[in-house]
Amino acid sequence: MRRNLRKMVMIIFTAGLIFTFSFVQGLWAEKRHNNAEEDEIHNELHFVHPLIAETPSPDNTIRVDYFFRNINSDEDDADEHTVRFVGEYAINRSISLQIEAPYTWREPSGEPTDSSFDNFEFIAKYANFVFEEKGILIGGGLRLGLPTGDTKEEIGSNHIVEFEPFLDAGYKKGNFETTATLSFGFPSNQRDEEENEEEATIGYNLSLLYHLNRRIEALVEFDGESVLSGDADGPWIINITPGIKVRPSKDADFDIGVGVSLPLSNTEEFDVQTIVSAILHF
Repeated sequence: MRRNLRKMVMIIFTAGLIFTFSFVQGLWAEKRHNNAEEDEIHNELHFVHPLIAETPSPDNTIRVDYFFRNINSDEDDADEHTVRFVGEYAINRSISLQIEAPYTWREPSGEPTDSSFDNFEFIAKYANFVFEEKGILIGGGLRLGLPTGDTKEEIGSNHIVEFEPFLDAGYKKGNFETTATLSFGFPSNQRDEEENEEEATIGYNLSLLYHLNRRIEALVEFDGESVLSGDADGPWIINITPGIKVRPSKDADFDIGVGVSLPLSNTEEFDVQTIVSAILHF
C-alpha cells in the first residue's frame, strides 16, 4: 500500500513538472516576440544563478536540480538522490517570490530505500539597485522552511518550521561576477528532546563566476554552515563546488549546469555531491 502511494505521488509530481514546463515554454515563446522588452531586461544588472545558492537579482525562472550525495561516516552510511523543483516570479525588478519543492530517495547501506518529500521552502527576496552603475547589487530576504518531510525516514522534518533571514550581494565587472549570501536559521516547533539540540544556525555562500564566452560560464562556489547555539554547536562545515554552465545557443533562455561538491572541513555532510541543474528563464 505504501509503495503504491509513493508511486502515485511520484506520477503526480512528474506530471506537474511536465505541465509546468509546457506552460512556461508557451509563455517564453510568446515573450520572444517582444524584442524591445527583452533587450531592456538584458541591459539591467543581472547575475547568473549559481549551482547551490540563489542569485541576488530577482528573476522569472523555472529550475529543476538533481543532487546525488554519497554519505559514509560513523553515524550514517547511505546514498541520497534529490530532485528539487524551483519556481521564481519577479513581481518587479526589486522583489521576487520563490518556492522550492524537493523529493528525496534515501538508500541506507543494507536497508530498504526510503523516499519522501523533503521540507518545502518559500522565499521572499528583495534587491536594491542604488549602486547599479558600479555593478553592485545588495539585498536580502526571508526563507521559510515548512515541515513537509519525514522525520522517521531522516528526510527533512514533519514538525519543525524554520525561519531564515538572509543578506546577499553581487558584484559584476566585465566577464567576472561574484555573489555572496549570509543567512541565520531559527528553528521552531521542536519536540521536547530537540529543543536544546539546535537553537540557531549560520550559513554562507560565495560564488565566483567567469563568462568564458556567451554560451559557457565557469564557476566555483564555497558554502558552509555552523550551529551557533544549542547542544549541537560545533565547527564549521565548509564545501567547495567547481562547475560549469552551458547554453545551447548564444541567445537561448535555457541553460544546464553541472558541478561536484567536495568537503574542505573535518566535519562533513557527505563524501561527494554531484549536482545537475536545468533552468529556464521566461
